[in-house]
Amino acid sequence: MPPACPRATPEFSAPQAPSPKFLPALFKMSIRARIHFFKNISDSTSDTTSSVSTTTADQDVHSLVVFFETLVTPTRKDFFIIMSWCTIESDPGVFTSLIEDIGVQGVQVEELYALDEQMFADLSPVYGLVFLFKYESAHDETSESPMYASEEDGLFFAKQVISNACATQAILSILLNCQDIDLGETLSEFKAFTSDFPSDLKGLAISNSDKIRLAHNSFARAEPFVVEERKATEDDDVYHFVAYVPVNGKVYELDGLREGPICLGEIPQLDSRDAWLQVACPVIQKRIEKYSATEIRFNLLALVRNRIQAYEEQLSVLAEAGGNEQAAAQIQADLAAEKQKRENWKLENQRRKHNYIPFIIQLLKTLAEKKELEPLIKQQLESRNAAAASTAKQ
Repeated sequence: MPPACPRATPEFSAPQAPSPKFLPALFKMSIRARIHFFKNISDSTSDTTSSVSTTTADQDVHSLVVFFETLVTPTRKDFFIIMSWCTIESDPGVFTSLIEDIGVQGVQVEELYALDEQMFADLSPVYGLVFLFKYESAHDETSESPMYASEEDGLFFAKQVISNACATQAILSILLNCQDIDLGETLSEFKAFTSDFPSDLKGLAISNSDKIRLAHNSFARAEPFVVEERKATEDDDVYHFVAYVPVNGKVYELDGLREGPICLGEIPQLDSRDAWLQVACPVIQKRIEKYSATEIRFNLLALVRNRIQAYEEQLSVLAEAGGNEQAAAQIQADLAAEKQKRENWKLENQRRKHNYIPFIIQLLKTLAEKKELEPLIKQQLESRNAAAASTAKQ
């Protein structure tokens, strides 16, 4: 799973506590402000009522704080739980499900293992490519400055203004630049609404879209503890997604961390649907070779037509034309394999989204009650120490 994309998380300051007489305003206060408010009440109470002990007052304050924390508008930390974007796995099943959750129909994501013409031919039409690579800011800063293209009519480009959104933003960069895809209600309205926005506001609009963010965050891993957001350090492996897409006879690289879209060149044969790949693939290959000495972890994904629909249409055409049985049998086999792959994706996504933590905690409790946990821990520690000692001798 790729770690956080290189973008800082904005800071928010807690509002000041309102006057105590405006009790409804408590529901808009931060935890810090509410604690301050209730402590003021506690101090006033202890001044006027000497019979109430400080300990009792503190307990009452704590109880009230806990009670109101369950009712009020989310606080800064809770705000990030709801508003922030989680890291998601670079997997075709994940991205296909995410796209469908947003409301897009008739497309899916396929993983590519080589820049192979035959593979592209089998997947045709290819609407766009998403490339995952290790982000190295120092390298990018010293690299040759790219030539940015103007945002022509029909070209959607958004800057990335929030961390961890680069995967979904790369997918959206393809979807919102393709005229042949049924975007559905959510993205159609989003595209129309942001059509006149500059690139930074488009990025902000993506980060503030509840439907897009919730679809993205549905793949968040269950965590036993809630941790504060932090920026990636130099020791962290940070990965980034960029999109490659054809628009108006040209091929563009769309990277939300760049200042604008990068035009890679014109499509040589406009009559060929996938001729744009002749421009994009050499650029991707060159990028891979640039990092190959120090990095081998890359991922290339293609946004293509829904394979089940494509195979079903091929069978329909063969049936109408009285096609040969051998070709029909091959398509039937491909269709069955595709349906099985979809079932596997569905199962894997269910496992990704399931919260196993309560089960694990209960398992540990049961083992502890049966006095089996400590021996297991001791056994594992001994095995680990023995393995470490064996490695040290070598």
